[in-house]
Amino acid sequence: MGKLWPNVFKELLLLFRDYAGLLVIFLMPVVLVVVVTLVQQNVLETLGETKIRAIFLDRDGQTVGIRLEETLMQAGTLELAKEWKGRVTEVEAARESVAKGDYQIAIIVPEGTTKAFIDKAKNAARNSLSSGNIKKTSHEKNITTVPDLMVYFDPTVTESVRTNVVGSLERALIGIETDEKIKAFAALLPL
Repeated sequence: MGKLWPNVFKELLLLFRDYAGLLVIFLMPVVLVVVVTLVQQNVLETLGETKIRAIFLDRDGQTVGIRLEETLMQAGTLELAKEWKGRVTEVEAARESVAKGDYQIAIIVPEGTTKAFIDKAKNAARNSLSSGNIKKTSHEKNITTVPDLMVYFDPTVTESVRTNVVGSLERALIGIETDEKIKAFAALLPL
């Protein structure tokens, strides 16, 4: 222990005499943090200013399509269009407009999506409240499949934007499904 303190004192004395070393140790990390923060802020502002052009086709015309459109509009990252060149587009025209680069994303809600969501919620409510053998009731009931949303991306769209859009759609669909299940439970439960 007797040799440790003189060595620490000697190193501190050398460090305090080396002004360039002190600047590197204490000032460079501060400058680095400030520069990186400013660069990231500029990148985020640049990305946030440009909205992504998307075409939204609601073939269902009921709750799911309307709620998805509201959710995407509230997010503010997409500029949604329902018409292309002044007319309501079909699925093939929407795909072609994305392929040509007129739009970066096409989101299509197929017909019967809301009905499938409601049927699935009612089946889930009935199955969970039914008495008896669980295996027997689950095999007897018809399994309702919900049509998948069709989402087409322009190849130039970055992976982070794709992930963000798909995540927003999934969260919105989960919220809609939850609301429909709550309504189905409320209809089945006696009050």
